Amino acid sequence: QHVVELYPTLEFLSVCASRGVAVTLGSDAHSPEQVGMDFDLSLAHLRRAGVTEIATFAGRKRTMRPLEG
Repeated sequence: QHVVELYPTLEFLSVCASRGVAVTLGSDAHSPEQVGMDFDLSLAHLRRAGVTEIATFAGRKRTMRPLEG
């Protein structure tokens, strides 16, 4: 059975969002097919917490992008 445990908690994310703390997404994958698994749930979790943009990185440079949807 596939159990989804989202971290950090909604309460913590809400506090971070209210203070403008940048958020990014990661994948705790143990095999290639697990990379990105359940990102749809993570995005919904971020939206519930009030997060409106996420940080992406390329060449160690951070870019803030709108959280779409």
